[in-house]
Amino acid sequence: MSTSDAKRAAVPLFRPEVGEAQQAQWLGSIRVGRPLSFSLATGAAFAMAALLFAFAFWGTFSRKATVRGLLLPTGGLITIKTPQAGVIAEVLVNEGDLVSAGQPLLRVRSQRITAAGDLGVLNDHALRSRRASIDSERRLTEQSLLQRRESLQQRMQSLQAEERQALSELETHQLRLQLARKTVERQQQLANDGFVAAAQVQSRQEELLDIELRVRNAERNLQALTRDRQGVNADLQALVMQIRANLEQLDRTRAALDQEAVEADGRNGLTVTATKDGHVSAITLEVGQSVQPGQTLLSLVPKSAADPASRDVSELQAQLFAPSRTSAFVRTGQKVWLRYAGFPYQKFGMASGEVIEVSRSPIAASDLPAGQALSTEAAEALYRITVRLSSQTVMAYGQAIPLTTGMRLDADILQEQRRIWEWLLEPVLSIAKSGIGR
Repeated sequence: MSTSDAKRAAVPLFRPEVGEAQQAQWLGSIRVGRPLSFSLATGAAFAMAALLFAFAFWGTFSRKATVRGLLLPTGGLITIKTPQAGVIAEVLVNEGDLVSAGQPLLRVRSQRITAAGDLGVLNDHALRSRRASIDSERRLTEQSLLQRRESLQQRMQSLQAEERQALSELETHQLRLQLARKTVERQQQLANDGFVAAAQVQSRQEELLDIELRVRNAERNLQALTRDRQGVNADLQALVMQIRANLEQLDRTRAALDQEAVEADGRNGLTVTATKDGHVSAITLEVGQSVQPGQTLLSLVPKSAADPASRDVSELQAQLFAPSRTSAFVRTGQKVWLRYAGFPYQKFGMASGEVIEVSRSPIAASDLPAGQALSTEAAEALYRITVRLSSQTVMAYGQAIPLTTGMRLDADILQEQRRIWEWLLEPVLSIAKSGIGR
């Protein structure tokens, strides 16, 4: 054996540690212990993975659009504004009163102060003085003309009585004239036969002439009385026309003064009236408070359109205002969940509703209802979504509390339903659809 072979034979085949490990086999093999909790945790993990897989495959979620809005009557909320600046002079109604169209609600007075005082008050006093003067002049004129007419009427009655008396005298003289003529004829016949002297016939003829003269005088007197009566009648008619003309002139002056008073009253203030039947709400002004043109004075809640004769107000509905990016997929009939600001949903729950109308054109932010600041972008136009409420009340503390006009709310409009796996794989599905389309 060579030296190299001897050296190789002296080197062991395995490391010393292998030999040591072989010598310890009599102690048994090494076994790692696994507690029962590890098995339970593994089973729970597999179960949760299976549940998550089942939820992702069979589970669904609803896409919703969250918008803001407020409650308004079905007939709309009518806001009454003042067209001019001034001071509230008088409030004629109380909140909750039922008013009819045209009924005065309040009066606004504009103040213009001069060195002599309030110009409106001074003009009002001057107009009242002129009106009182015209009324007094009208009464005096009417009284004077009525006295003259009464005097003419009395004279007319006297002339009519004298005329009747003159007519009676004329008839008497005419009858005497007829008798005298017959007497003269008989006397003339007797004188022709020689039974009566000519002197006696002449005497009868003189009597006849005297009676004829009296008849002519009576006729002239009757004609004079008739002329006087006709003249008095003409004067009476002229007086009546004069009375009418004078009174109409005074009435025209009074009408012009009334018109001037109305114009002055319009300059000094105005009376605000109701534009529609309804209930008064949201009176925030007090007597003596200043107002500016276009400022809201109060609001009217219209009466129920179903029964205009009743005192009930219109039912409330939710008016939602959504931007175009939210309203694109809103359709009528969609379910809506409402969260009223006055009733926190964490405690009182949410109310339900249904979309009944979606506006076809946007509404400018300036045309939104009063106090309805819904968009963060002031210039962004919004679409109006009308929602029918399932209930006009909210159950709170065991009582049905009616909803009030103008209450703010947040709404979730439920739109399409999709499965979880479709939502997770939406990017992949979109790419696949676009690839198939090409």
